[in-house]
Amino acid sequence: MPASSSEPAAPRIGIPELPDLADALGNPEPRQEYEAVRFGGISGTFLDATRCAFYECSIEHLSVGTLVTAPAAFVDVAVAGPDAISWTAPSSRWRRAEITQGRIGSLDFAGATLDSVRFAGVRFGHANFRAATLTDVEFLDCTFESLDLAGAVPARVGFRSCRAGEAELSGCSGADLDLRGLDFEAVEGLATARGATISAVQLALAAPVLARAAGLRVLD
Repeated sequence: MPASSSEPAAPRIGIPELPDLADALGNPEPRQEYEAVRFGGISGTFLDATRCAFYECSIEHLSVGTLVTAPAAFVDVAVAGPDAISWTAPSSRWRRAEITQGRIGSLDFAGATLDSVRFAGVRFGHANFRAATLTDVEFLDCTFESLDLAGAVPARVGFRSCRAGEAELSGCSGADLDLRGLDFEAVEGLATARGATISAVQLALAAPVLARAAGLRVLD
């Protein structure tokens, strides 16, 4: 039976809806709720923003060693130019949000829920989306030293002009995961990435991985 030629559904990205914003004083603090404010210069060696809620907020010039936002909520939030050694946000919730033009050494979004989120121009060391639920998520012009999507549940997730040294896809299954715009040097778990779309070039690169998963021996 011939493979379907239908294109995977593209992510439906909603732009964060930001009203006129008031300037926030200082860094966010744990267990606080922020609405319609602009954080213009968050900085510090260690920043604890656990259980915070951000609604219609802008976060600019974030420069931290370690940022902890678990399990914070981000709704209609724009994060511009983040510079973080480590961002820990497992089980966080994101809706209509974007993170643009920054550098994050270690990103931990394990078990997070992302709905209508765009990452654009971000350089990641290790990006962990293990067991996360990603709906309408786009990665544009991003680079990853390693990308972990093991156990993730994607729906309309796409990559455009992205690169990864290593990608882990074990148990990542969902609808309309488009990997054609992700150039990877090594990949694991591709055979279990149900619902994913790859290019012919990616198929050739991943052929040894798929052969091992099928129990095949390939000899010249």
